[in-house]
Amino acid sequence: MLFSGYERCKFEKKMARRQCSENYIVQMLEKCDLSDLEDVLSESDDEFIPHGDASESEDNLEVNSEESDIVGATSDVDSDEDDEFIAKSGRVWRSSVPPVTRRRQCNIVTGSPGPTRATDVATTMYEVFNMFLDDEIVYTICTFTNAEASRVVQELNANGAPNRMRIWIDVDPVEIRAFFGVLLIAGALRCQKETISEMWTTDETIRRAVFTAAMARNRFAHILQFIRFDDKSTRVQRKANDKLAAIRDVWDQFVENCKKLFEPFEDMTVDEQIVAFRGKCPMGQCMKSKPAKYGNKVWAAADVKTSYLYNLLVYTGKLPGNAPEKNLGHRVVCDFMEPLFGTGRGVTTDNFFPSLPNAEILLQKNITMTGTLRAKKRDIPAMMEAAKA
Repeated sequence: MLFSGYERCKFEKKMARRQCSENYIVQMLEKCDLSDLEDVLSESDDEFIPHGDASESEDNLEVNSEESDIVGATSDVDSDEDDEFIAKSGRVWRSSVPPVTRRRQCNIVTGSPGPTRATDVATTMYEVFNMFLDDEIVYTICTFTNAEASRVVQELNANGAPNRMRIWIDVDPVEIRAFFGVLLIAGALRCQKETISEMWTTDETIRRAVFTAAMARNRFAHILQFIRFDDKSTRVQRKANDKLAAIRDVWDQFVENCKKLFEPFEDMTVDEQIVAFRGKCPMGQCMKSKPAKYGNKVWAAADVKTSYLYNLLVYTGKLPGNAPEKNLGHRVVCDFMEPLFGTGRGVTTDNFFPSLPNAEILLQKNITMTGTLRAKKRDIPAMMEAAKA
């Protein structure tokens, strides 16, 4: 065998320590009586004191203390104690590291991540856009938007002057898709603080031709005024049990399309976001730690690798007369990951969602969870809590 200078020096030291340990054991056995051999063998190495005068014993003890690291270096067994810590809930924590074994079943991803076969027919960006905003969603919006606009125009004509009759031209799927396309482009261009007149300005130095090419300014304003996503005549009954009744059907269909068109990779993330809104809304939230302090809270599950939005859930709060929901974070994560149960995915969250019982329930579904545990959880031992300043 060939050694470098450092490896040769290390090897020689190891052999010298081994020889020293062997000589020491032989020396101790020579000083022992054969009648006491069984007692000597039954004692532990650190408790063994050879027979002889006091000076010899002290010398041997000094040698033993000096060579304790030598004996430890030659041992193949880890002597670290496995400390246990008990939490308030009775859960036991151990300081030892679990043994490394073969890859667990919960970490083996099944399925084919990426766009699903439903997207194979799409060859253009417009066709991909239509897969998310499909014909069913567009038909629903067209139907209820035309109904609302016709009702309002009829009331205006009945109460207004005869020489100022108004006419509503029904929207069609092409106009609805163009309307949402304009909204997407306006968001990409950060036009949230611009008025409609500013977006459709005729000033050649700042005008954007994409808006005027899509539709007329007044037509966009009228669609924005009358757009509806449900049957307004039955909304009151549905709203008693669902605060999101005004857009529930269209929302659920859009989220279903997001899940149908893409298969996530091995890692997912779940988090919340405040969609800025200061108008009148029964489910509005105020979170001062967020960039947008007032608005509607939306939970989202996204693929880590591609940032694809896989699932969405609007927080509507508790219904009047009902008690606040307990363990809300666990329900949200389970609802998001339910389509992926048994596929070996992993989900990463902030400290609002995870707890040890929740992680164990997900593990039974072949889903792993990574997140920060709050120190006040009952499953956390007292010694792991942050020290108070």
